[in-house]
Amino acid sequence: MQSSGFRLSTFISDIFGASGRNIINCLIDHGQINKSQLNECLKTKTRKKIDEILIAVNGTLSVHQRNFLKMLVSHLDVLNSHLKDVEVSITAEINQFSSATATLCSIPGIAETAAASIIAEIGVDMSCFKTAEHICSWAGLSPGNNESAGKKKDFCNQR
Repeated sequence: MQSSGFRLSTFISDIFGASGRNIINCLIDHGQINKSQLNECLKTKTRKKIDEILIAVNGTLSVHQRNFLKMLVSHLDVLNSHLKDVEVSITAEINQFSSATATLCSIPGIAETAAASIIAEIGVDMSCFKTAEHICSWAGLSPGNNESAGKKKDFCNQR
C-alpha cells in the first residue's frame, strides 16, 4: 500500500482498528478515498486529524491491488476467527482447573495467561516432584553451577 501512496500507520495507531479497517474497506471498494468518504470512515479522535490523514491516504490502488488487498483482509479475518476459537477452547479447558488457576494468579506477576501456560506445561498433580527445588530444576528455573575443578566459569563475559 505504501508504494501506492498510502501511509495509514503515520496517523492511525491501529490500522486494523475501526477507523483503519473502514479506510481499508473503502480502498478495496473504490481504490482511492476522498475527504467525505474519509469523514464517514473515521471514528472519534481520529476525526480531528482528517486533513493529515487525507495526505497519508493520497494514492490510488489498481484493480489488481484492490483484489489482493481484499484477499489479505479476508485471510486476516479468518486467522482472527481461528484465534478466537483457540482462545475459547483454552478457556474451556482451563476452567476445569479454576482452583489451581486462582492459586497461581495469587503469585505477583502471574496472570491468567501465564497460569494457563504453567498448568499446560506442568499440570496440577505435583506428587511427581519430591520438593519445590525439584520442580524448579525441571522447569529450568534453578541457577546453574558453572564450576569445574574449583574454577568458576562466567558465561556472561565470554566472547
